[in-house]
Amino acid sequence: MTATEPSQELLRTSLQAAVPLHIIDVRDWTFEQRRAAAEESAYVIAEHGDDLLYGGKHCADAFNRLALGIACAAYQPGGIRFLGDHWEATSLRESTKVPIEHDYEREFEMLHDADDDDAYEREVER
Repeated sequence: MTATEPSQELLRTSLQAAVPLHIIDVRDWTFEQRRAAAEESAYVIAEHGDDLLYGGKHCADAFNRLALGIACAAYQPGGIRFLGDHWEATSLRESTKVPIEHDYEREFEMLHDADDDDAYEREVER
């Protein structure tokens, strides 16, 4: 029995939802933590990959380990390509943090000027 095209597409679509969540989860991990998680994930996938493709009691665990393994590999230089999708991430430790400025006073004034019909238009013009 082989995996059918629809099951591969379902796996791909499911990973498109799950991998970004795992990427966020592991963003503060060290290289060693990601490597260990990827290695452990590889063992689970090797043992229960058939459940992932064809259904079985270990399907959910194998799927989550696959998504976690892809997320960990996404932090490697060049990322990872799987089922036609390319995943690449940058560690927060390595990225430049750009402060986000937000003018809370202007927002507060705009909310309290709700009775004034032109408040929104004036805000947009700023």
